[in-house]
Parts: sequence; structure tokens; C-alpha cells
Amino acid sequence: MKVFIKKMIDPWAGVSYYNRGRYHFVGSYLTRTGLRYCGLDSEERDRLEKATGLPLNKQEFWENFGVQVGYKGLELNTEDPYDEMRYLFLKSNKLVKNGYSDQTRPNAPYVMINRDEEAQQKNAYNKTKRDALIEVGKMSNQDMIKCLRLFGVKADNVTPAVVETKVSEIADTQSQKFLDLWVNNKNKEIEYIIKEAVAKNTLRKNKNVYSYGSDVIGRSLPEVVAFMKDKNNADIKMAILNEIEYKK
Repeated sequence: MKVFIKKMIDPWAGVSYYNRGRYHFVGSYLTRTGLRYCGLDSEERDRLEKATGLPLNKQEFWENFGVQVGYKGLELNTEDPYDEMRYLFLKSNKLVKNGYSDQTRPNAPYVMINRDEEAQQKNAYNKTKRDALIEVGKMSNQDMIKCLRLFGVKADNVTPAVVETKVSEIADTQSQKFLDLWVNNKNKEIEYIIKEAVAKNTLRKNKNVYSYGSDVIGRSLPEVVAFMKDKNNADIKMAILNEIEYKK
């Protein structure tokens, strides 16, 4: 496996962090146990100590150990024992993000990338976005209005062009959520009715409790969906629909 480590880009200045000197070092540090961080478990230390000839089981070694990273980054091939040792050292290091999507170390100044995994993730992300935008092209204006309601956006008195723009923006920036909430949501029509009823005060919502008149009809959205789908409640569903239509 080949991985690449480089300095992160400062999102405010648009430049690399610590952009001074030819090289920088990602070093070890004291952990809560009082021992030096090394990133390797005992089995890995034993195996790689034999393979590299380095005293990986001695604390003194890690006190002065660091991985040198240049301006153009550093590529490691884990098939090489020395590179594997450096990879394991960096993988859980608090100064290194394990991929751009790593939220456990959001302020880490370095990022380590598995090129194959990164490419696969990017391709999957792009495919999701393409699929979402294709679905937008299949929607009528009324579909788009309903979709926006599911996303908490009122579009009753908005022109069709603006409605389409808003839906396209959602499909572009929240592709997976758009597919989950609209395209692949078998209950989207009922959820639209519920959200529309709440918006027009036909249904009252207090935290997660939904009421129609003095009757509680659900304590979560899925419960209200189940209530509305129940044929025994068809008269109440019809009354809610008529009231929504009247208030329009």
C-alpha cells in the first residue's frame, strides 16, 4: 500500500501550515500514561524491530524519533518495513489527519492519504452527485416544491425557476441527503403532508410530539407516518388534507 503525507492547507490564508524551512518533522510526544507515543503495538514493534534493526522497544528511541516531511510531501510504501514503521507511527499521531474526511483530528496540520481509497471515495462522491442531479431533471415543479418542504424550505409563492435553482443547489451540495430524503424515500408523500400540515398549523408539533386537535397522533415523525398510513385513520388523514388545501 502506498500512502502520501503532506501539510494541510490553511483554509483562511490558502497556504500550507508551517511554510518555513525545507523540511518539517512529525515527532513523538508524551501520552497520558507517561510513555512516548509510537503508534505501534507490542507485536508490531517486535516484528519491525527485527526487520529494520532499530530499537523500537526502547523509549529512548522514540524520544528523538520523527518523520521528516518536505514541502512536496512524503510517499511511503508499506511493503518496506521502515516505511511501514513510519506509516504506523503517523496513522494515529495527533498531528496527522487520517484522510481529509477525518473529523477526529480536525486541526491537525498534516494529512495522510491512501491514494487508492481517496480515489474510490472521490469517485463514489462524484457518482452520488451525478445521480442526484439526474433525478432533479425528472422532477415536476410540484415535486420540487414538496422536496423543498422536506428540507424545511417554503416555496409556495416562489417562481418555478427559483424553485428549480433551490432544488438543484440541494442536490449538488447535499447529494446523499437528497437521495435519502426524496429519491429513495418511500414515505416522502406522507412526510410532505405532515410537514405541510405543521407549517400551516393544522398539526401542532411540540418538540417531537405531534397533535391533531386535542389528540396526540405520534411522538416522532415515523410514528405519525405510520398513523397516516393506517387505513383506520383514513378519515383523519382526509380531514388534514382538506384543511391544508383550505388554508392554501
